[in-house]
Amino acid sequence: MKKTFLTISTLGLLFAASCNQEPKMPTEAEIAQKVQDKYGAELNTLRELKKMQCDESINQKVSERLAATAVAK
Repeated sequence: MKKTFLTISTLGLLFAASCNQEPKMPTEAEIAQKVQDKYGAELNTLRELKKMQCDESINQKVSERLAATAVAK
């Protein structure tokens, strides 16, 4: 009986101690690392796509200006 009471008391203390711990919020660096680990390849692909779209837009504007300059001469 004494052993059972001691076991139950010990388990109760362990449970109470684990419940009193406050959850730890992850830092921005930890969140960024998790995102990079999970979506790194997709993010790089999206960055490359965005760069290609910007380059395409710039090339189109340059072509339009060159065409306008050639017509004006």
